[in-house]
Amino acid sequence: MVKPATGFRQPRGQWVCLRLDSRQSWVALTKDAKRTEALWFFDDGKHQFISPVEYWLATSRRRATLGRSGAEPVLVSLRSLPDEPIHWDRVRQILLPALGFH
Repeated sequence: MVKPATGFRQPRGQWVCLRLDSRQSWVALTKDAKRTEALWFFDDGKHQFISPVEYWLATSRRRATLGRSGAEPVLVSLRSLPDEPIHWDRVRQILLPALGFH
């Protein structure tokens, strides 16, 4: 069971972030009666992570070594259509490996 990690109300809606594991995060955004979901993570070709600090450290190290320390991490974000359910377990098990994410 996934439990809410954080959540707060903003003037234009409410957002709740639920962590799936240490490599990916799931976000549910609700505004009025509409709901959308997203799965996001950083990937450097070798591993996935969700920490912005780890991203900042990796990119700083890469710039300091003129690119010799490894590949540039990218932010991967997958979003559902509004009010359309999506099976994130299938996305994580089938789609992400097919796209080259481990």
